[in-house]
Amino acid sequence: MTARTGRRLLLLPLLLAVFAGAANAASIGAVTSTRLSGFAGTGTSGAKTVYASDNFTGANNTSISGRALVLGQTWVVGAGSWRLNTSNQVQSSDVNDGRAVTATGQANVRIIVTTTDTGAGGRTSGVVLHSDATATRYLSVHWQNGGGGGQLVLTKHDGATATTLMTVGGVSTSNPATWSVALNGAGIVVTFNGTVRLSYTLTGTNLTTFGPLTSHGLFNDNAGTVRFDDFRVESL
Repeated sequence: MTARTGRRLLLLPLLLAVFAGAANAASIGAVTSTRLSGFAGTGTSGAKTVYASDNFTGANNTSISGRALVLGQTWVVGAGSWRLNTSNQVQSSDVNDGRAVTATGQANVRIIVTTTDTGAGGRTSGVVLHSDATATRYLSVHWQNGGGGGQLVLTKHDGATATTLMTVGGVSTSNPATWSVALNGAGIVVTFNGTVRLSYTLTGTNLTTFGPLTSHGLFNDNAGTVRFDDFRVESL
């Protein structure tokens, strides 16, 4: 065998492998390049933004008027006596439309608070929502005796004029009781002791008058001693 013949025999397997690879490539189609795309977006962690919070820790009998919250601005008292007690609560006694509010800069929020109120002697307690900075024009929702064992009353206040917007009966209370009031645009949803009890939609002038107001707080109407704790205003 000559050297040239040996080289031809060595090249033959290589040529067969090349032809086989080309046939396989043809069977799966053309191979092309493409760009890999990436996507970036803003996600939510699920954590709430807290705009105001107070646990009412401080010296006994201290007024909360002008007091700085643990987180947020200061308390503004619209009516009544609001003072800290020895149990790290704020208490209010015997006043018509007693209220204390704080500015949050936010209209669409959830207001959370705990009240200690036995319901005896006509005692009431509740929440101020959508208030102006001086608690002169505001909405309130409170629990009171009546309505088949207890009721929630949603009221609008404009100076000395108070108008009931909605009453829901058959609502029993507890000691303590928990409130969660969600404000979202025109909507008001009141959860009392873990159960949704009142839903209301602001319309017309009520929406334009109260909807944009961003102070929220505490309410006590002609009660004996009512105590409040664990106040918080947070994002929905």
